[in-house]
Amino acid sequence: MLEILNRYAHGFVVVPVVLASRRGGLIAHLESGPTSFDKTVSHLGANSGHLRVVLRMFESLGWIECDGDEIHATHLLKQQSLIADDLWDLLDRDMDDYLHNGDQAELGEYLSRSKRRWDIDDELMADFIDGLLVVPMLSLPAKYDELDELILDESDVFSAAVLKEIQTFLTQLNWAESHKEGLKLTAPGEFMIERSMNLGLAESYRTMLLSLDEILFGDAKKVFGHDSAGDELHVDRNMNVIASGFMHDRFFVEVEEILISIFDKRPYENQPRYVADMGSGDGTFLRRIYETVRDKTERGKVLDKYPLTMIGIDLNQASLTETSKTLGTIDHLTVTGDIGLPSKVLESLEKLGVQSSEVLHIRSFLDHDRPYIPPADAKALASRAAAQYLGAYV
Repeated sequence: MLEILNRYAHGFVVVPVVLASRRGGLIAHLESGPTSFDKTVSHLGANSGHLRVVLRMFESLGWIECDGDEIHATHLLKQQSLIADDLWDLLDRDMDDYLHNGDQAELGEYLSRSKRRWDIDDELMADFIDGLLVVPMLSLPAKYDELDELILDESDVFSAAVLKEIQTFLTQLNWAESHKEGLKLTAPGEFMIERSMNLGLAESYRTMLLSLDEILFGDAKKVFGHDSAGDELHVDRNMNVIASGFMHDRFFVEVEEILISIFDKRPYENQPRYVADMGSGDGTFLRRIYETVRDKTERGKVLDKYPLTMIGIDLNQASLTETSKTLGTIDHLTVTGDIGLPSKVLESLEKLGVQSSEVLHIRSFLDHDRPYIPPADAKALASRAAAQYLGAYV
């Protein structure tokens, strides 16, 4: 089931990449015969870094093969033709506004096509296209804690018309079925609903995906700018940090064992006075850590005498705002900090009276807004020039 869930997220990205690549001439260029990366960049006037990412995606799908700098299309490239051009309209729809403010059904055509598996004989591509509906229909209600509303006879969140469309889609996917008492989730449906925020990361980048023409063949820099309030233009950062926080549950069990070993040790004076999370996201990780110390360790019994302060550090103000909301009445601080400039983070903490020797620093796994700083050691850089990297980075 997790593979299917991932397919929807993958499709939410693959479909717009294919459509933008088709409009920009990349698909036709690949179909015309063997080419090279440099020739492709020159022929299309493409942005080389972002084009490299797209080609890496196509290679992972088996659509092209790369031999050094040479690029060859495979017979599987024809799969892209199953993605209809008009699907861009579905991606371009403001689904958040529709789900919460729509007063009449607007998705009937797409739901019918989904029921017919998009009139194509390819399960992978059909699931990819379904992602354009599944991702927003599950992740947006999850963002606002409205998932329970999806299977009610009447909802105070969604209009009757919108609710009927959502329920029609859930039923088509065999995630829900009708009973005398009303609509009920099936086992697959419960699985998907429980993990719906896994799709939130994909949904958070909707604006970026809508700007792929510019990213690939225009002025990519302006897509990744900021508005007058300082918020990023390419991502819904609130959705992003909430979804990131949801991911923490999967590895926190192991973290918990380490925390207990630290905060059970005596004397208490030698234990950390602070816990600082670089890249705090929405603060979920910090809250879980505090609750673990409070409820499961010896230190938790004496927090009145030996208090513990949580510190959220992030470059993004939206993340720090969410961190404060999540921590609520828990004693905490928030600090603007860049993972690439650790010494400045220490300076900021010291200005707040936080001694570095009293801090337990923790890290989860996601870095946001980390700038590229060119290596200063030219000799070491040259020694890595021949390395074969599998990823593509911009």
